Amino acid sequence: MKMKIMLALVLALMLGACAFAEGATLTVQGTGIVSLDPDTATITLGVRESSADVGEAQALVNEKLTTVIEKLRSMGVKEEDIHTSSIDIYEDYSYDDSDEKGYAASNSISVTISDIENAGKYIDAVFEAGANTFSGITFSASDTADAKKRALELSVENARDKAEVLAAAAGMKVTGISAIVEQGGGMYNNYYAGNSFEAAMEKSDAGAGTPVFSEQIQVSASVAIDFAVAPVE
Repeated sequence: MKMKIMLALVLALMLGACAFAEGATLTVQGTGIVSLDPDTATITLGVRESSADVGEAQALVNEKLTTVIEKLRSMGVKEEDIHTSSIDIYEDYSYDDSDEKGYAASNSISVTISDIENAGKYIDAVFEAGANTFSGITFSASDTADAKKRALELSVENARDKAEVLAAAAGMKVTGISAIVEQGGGMYNNYYAGNSFEAAMEKSDAGAGTPVFSEQIQVSASVAIDFAVAPVE
């Protein structure tokens, strides 16, 4: 009697395993990354001034920033490639290192250039023209359409490779795909914080230019794929 019960249990487990295997799926995530050389740089810089009078602080900023913009235009930067990043006016209790309350005004702009090999020259030029704040520089690629497509292809290939390894380890094989979901992706620009204004001025006095080094842009894509799997015959 016990033998019959054991055989019945084994048969039930085998039938259940076969039924599961026939409709089994394996969900795997895949990622693809493509590297691109940057062809555009965006520099964020500006002017900050303090004064006992708020109007004077703002006037000083406006005057210096106008000179900075004129310098950029003389270097070939187009008007449409210069944008306001931020404008601030606030109380400055540290004004003149005394207890007297003053005001600080600042205006920052973002400048886009394609001559990225000479990015350091633009930074040096705006400092010499009167800029005294520098928030950093980012590099990007202007055309990423083909890279995004390739990243998607690589993400699917990556997911299939994983699925085949997992299926083989389980004694199964991939027989098809039942669903694909794009999970997104992105473009990772590299960021160069650069030197402080004081450090840049020290280098300028020493006759050294601001060094700027760019890295490749990373374009990524990811997918989730449901693979149909079946036992290996």
